[in-house]
Amino acid sequence: MARQGRWYTDEVLVLFLNYLYYACMDDVIPIYKWKGETPLVCIKRFQEAFPEYQNVPMTYAGRLDPMAHGLLVLLSGEKCKEKENYLGLNKTYYVDFVLGIVTDTYDVLGVVNRTMTINENSILQIQKILPTFMGKQNQIYPPYSSKTVDGKPLFIYAKEGKLDTITIPNHKIEIHEIEMVGNDVIAQTELVHKAVEMIAHIQGDFRQTESINSWQNLIPEALPQDGQKDRELPIISMKIRASSGTYVRQLVQDIAQKIGTCAVVTDIFRSEIGEFSLKYKGRRGIDMSI
Repeated sequence: MARQGRWYTDEVLVLFLNYLYYACMDDVIPIYKWKGETPLVCIKRFQEAFPEYQNVPMTYAGRLDPMAHGLLVLLSGEKCKEKENYLGLNKTYYVDFVLGIVTDTYDVLGVVNRTMTINENSILQIQKILPTFMGKQNQIYPPYSSKTVDGKPLFIYAKEGKLDTITIPNHKIEIHEIEMVGNDVIAQTELVHKAVEMIAHIQGDFRQTESINSWQNLIPEALPQDGQKDRELPIISMKIRASSGTYVRQLVQDIAQKIGTCAVVTDIFRSEIGEFSLKYKGRRGIDMSI
């Protein structure tokens, strides 16, 4: 019942105050996505840390693979309707990859399906060819991606072993900057242990058991025999600034194939989306301040 002298009811007042409250929750929120979590799990973690967002609509602009970490832009409230404005922004990545091993997903979460020899001049070869990847180009979608063909995602074709029944599409991308920022070597047994540890921390169903077994099968190959050392593999760090939609995993594979070998991505860190950024400190540490 309306109180004397007021034209509105208490119920109308409550609705109006709720509207004002949630109108103030229209935010663009840069957040650090942890390794192993999906973007949806990242949103849930944020809402648990900030309960005032529990009943506010939220989404993200620009997904990251589960093994990748770094900057994720969350949108809340009415900002969700502006998602397209953020999807097309350029992005900057730092990626680590190892030459001589490849999985079906092109990163350490996948099932190892091939090892190859490595040219002793591979680092110099990569430095030489990197400029050829600058500019606009067509990029094929990686087999394990959500791109659909005839209504079915590519990763389903890959899991079913039916990739040879379709033509994998490509799309236009642009590489604005690409440079090698470091290189080192890693023992194959150490790489296996790191891969198994990373796979074990991934949330959700990502064929963890099959992937771990495939990595562990590499250990006998790497153990010293007849006085030989453990196999050492080049690990390379690159900085890439590219247009939206660029698959870093596929780009790394294209680079490796161009010098006659293969590669597996061990780390992807996204440091920038448009004007939003995180600070990168290399493989030894990350400054997560925005």
